[in-house]
Amino acid sequence: MREEALNWLEVARRNLRRAEASFRMGDNEACVFWSQQVVEFALKAIWLALGRLPPKTHNLRELYEPVRPTLGQLDEATLSELTPFYSASRYPDIFSGVPEIHASTAERFLAFAREVLAKVEALLGGSARDPGQEA
Repeated sequence: MREEALNWLEVARRNLRRAEASFRMGDNEACVFWSQQVVEFALKAIWLALGRLPPKTHNLRELYEPVRPTLGQLDEATLSELTPFYSASRYPDIFSGVPEIHASTAERFLAFAREVLAKVEALLGGSARDPGQEA
């Protein structure tokens, strides 16, 4: 396994913890942002594990399409729906004001991020490090 792929997977795990903490605090906008980052980083880890450089994009569908045969089926509608939250959850001019994301939306995206990360971890095997279990 390429070290670089493991690094991206490690940061995806950290981003999941950030998303979970944000959700617990009721910060739905941050939860959705970090959920998008979990999926993005997990998909980029697959690219790197396959010996390819991922494109410099935040578009989850663009990152997923080429690795679909390796990863298997993901909910493409959710990938498309989550993609804009990379920007929309942080910039007031996207929504023409302060973004407000309902808790049910944040919870749904958080569950999706967990699902994607679990699939990538299973695919990449037990050689991936978990920073939460450092000595």
